[in-house]
Amino acid sequence: MNKEIATSQEVDSFAAELLWAIRQERQVTPNSVELRVAEVMPHNLGVQVRLESIHGNSDDVVVDERFRNAHVHAEGLHSVNGKKVLALLDPELDDVVVLSGAAPHSVYPGQVIEIRAYDFFIPLIQAWDSKNHGSVDWNRKAYEKFLELSNPRKVGELDLRATPIATHVSPTQAGVLQLVQMSAAYSVGPPGSGKTETNAVVLAAFLMANPQAKILLVGVANFALDQLLERLDYLLKEYGRNDLRQQITRYGNGVGSLVRVTCPHFLPGATDPFQAGYAHAAGTQFDLELGHFDPEHKQTRLFAMTVASALQRVDSLREMGTFDFCLVEEASQASLAQILPLAAISTSIFLAGDPAQLSPVAKHHDPKVRKWMAASPFSQMPEISSPAVWVLTEQRRMADSICRLVSDMAYVESGLVTAADVLNSRSWNTARYKAFGPYSPDRHLIVHPIRERVEVH
Repeated sequence: MNKEIATSQEVDSFAAELLWAIRQERQVTPNSVELRVAEVMPHNLGVQVRLESIHGNSDDVVVDERFRNAHVHAEGLHSVNGKKVLALLDPELDDVVVLSGAAPHSVYPGQVIEIRAYDFFIPLIQAWDSKNHGSVDWNRKAYEKFLELSNPRKVGELDLRATPIATHVSPTQAGVLQLVQMSAAYSVGPPGSGKTETNAVVLAAFLMANPQAKILLVGVANFALDQLLERLDYLLKEYGRNDLRQQITRYGNGVGSLVRVTCPHFLPGATDPFQAGYAHAAGTQFDLELGHFDPEHKQTRLFAMTVASALQRVDSLREMGTFDFCLVEEASQASLAQILPLAAISTSIFLAGDPAQLSPVAKHHDPKVRKWMAASPFSQMPEISSPAVWVLTEQRRMADSICRLVSDMAYVESGLVTAADVLNSRSWNTARYKAFGPYSPDRHLIVHPIRERVEVH
């Protein structure tokens, strides 16, 4: 469908259904959680605690991204500086939280704490509420982009395969570099297939090939986003593009030590309009190769943040005008309701992820709610033969026998194989040649048949 065909009634109906779905999901999504402290450990930022449910089971505890930097309340809990006690999440453990600023003697095992999250539905609702859009019909733009997700069009002739940095991807990955020509594109990356590397190469090549381009980089999780940025910085440094390293800014409150320590030049200056008031740590040392780098006079071209942060700043992003390119890291974990407002401000949106893995989580059971809140943009992906789709089919992470099982179970259409260069590598195979319990090192896969017991009456 061409965008000229879309009537005002169609656009209004589309936006109304989305708003209704968001509000319905908000009603069934708790904004706070009560948990019991199971274990207390010292921490330089406050107190680290392992949490369990009120019923005493830590397996039921999942303190997810909603609760990052959330306020913590409990009877007897107080801070050392008189400010709010905040929850800092562990990047690997769902039941471990640092109570930042908490006085150690005010936290104890058995204590019941309440973690109150920021309501992330508010900026999402505001992004879709036509009353907050000003003179531009952003709902229409989002609707047009929604139609393009299943029927992408070509928007340019740029072929990043011709750039020198393209040598960093393998022949089976190189097709990803052509996707930037499409209005909506899908890079499908099974586990171990090099999603982070290919995404970093795409961003570096696009920056190099388009001196005036404005790029939006968003991701679902802070840690994965920071890993991608660290790799991007490495590639740009390797190719001597220190000028481009100074044109990237990472926004948000969840920036991890990976960026703070290794790429402090990515952090915003104190006068940055997107995150005013940020102050670099005293004594911050910038890479000498950056020359006389001044964070207060950055000219940002690549704006990096989580999806949640982007939605909180969506009005400011809209005021900046259309982005030439938007890359969504782990887009298969974000909902259509979250991604469409960002797609609407971008000429080309590059969706990187794996629809065979974790999908967006929604609690509501209504099909109309789940259509927008439990489905990712990959639900609209064309056939894999489309020029807007590229599937990474080689992996370098898991033992080959495990790879074959994963391929047979989840990637039947495209297939997943172990790359020949690692399959023939003695060191790579040795690292995966390990005994496990009673199983010998050459047993990578053990299948236990389950026999169903049938009662005969």
